[in-house]
Amino acid sequence: MVLIIAGFNLLAQYSKENAGIIWPFSKTITAAVGALFFLISTQSAFANNDTVIINKTPTKAPSFTIKSGDDIKLNETSLLGKITIIYYDSQDTVSLNHEIKKALRQWRLSLTEYQRKQVTILPVIDASSANFLTSGIWASRLRSKSEEMGYQIYGDWNGNMAKTWKFAKETSYLSVADPNVQITLRAIGKISEQDFKQILAVISNLFNDLSKY
Repeated sequence: MVLIIAGFNLLAQYSKENAGIIWPFSKTITAAVGALFFLISTQSAFANNDTVIINKTPTKAPSFTIKSGDDIKLNETSLLGKITIIYYDSQDTVSLNHEIKKALRQWRLSLTEYQRKQVTILPVIDASSANFLTSGIWASRLRSKSEEMGYQIYGDWNGNMAKTWKFAKETSYLSVADPNVQITLRAIGKISEQDFKQILAVISNLFNDLSKY
């Protein structure tokens, strides 16, 4: 609950500071939390709207291998033991949910040091269009952007992650994996205020259940 309220407060603050960029909250935090928990309590085992799919019976994340601009490789086993928020975008969709990504980054920074160690943000970009002439440019951009954002950004250089995860071309995805690397939520396309609430609720529930893993 505390984590959800902290996220709402951050998003509300960011909304005020960026009027016209992100939606204003029209309800109080208390009302939003109450409505959110009513929504969660009435969901089916596998519930979805136009954007968010919540899987209450988590499914194992498909295998993948991705690589950063520094040639650091990462696969699904690297995520064991942590809650992971995975972004997957193409060059054309990377800015689609910029406000949400910024709000989630600020939310993570608001956590205690211990809590921050339990959650990882994993941005992945479709780099399958890179070739032997442009791969160096791609790697350089990944390095500079990673430094700017404060966390490592990885490339899906051969497109295999998109294939095994069944990601459509030119579509933005956000997935949440539990410490067993099972997918509990997937958001497709533009993420709304209500979607953001659901994402924070799922992450908060995973925090509460960390002792089970």
